[in-house]
Amino acid sequence: MPTGKDIRAKNQRNAATARAGKQVKRPSYAERAANKSPVPPALLYLFIFVVVGGDEVTGIKA
Repeated sequence: MPTGKDIRAKNQRNAATARAGKQVKRPSYAERAANKSPVPPALLYLFIFVVVGGDEVTGIKA
């Protein structure tokens, strides 16, 4: 288990490499979440299937 001193040293190394313009090995969660879609594609497909399928079953015509 790393100690607080080890964690601080690692953070300082990562900050120094980021300032030097080198790419960080693993981006932060906020950076990874910014690239993700807020709604997973499977959920979107399910929603469309239910809406379109429900429209065909009830016979509602737009």
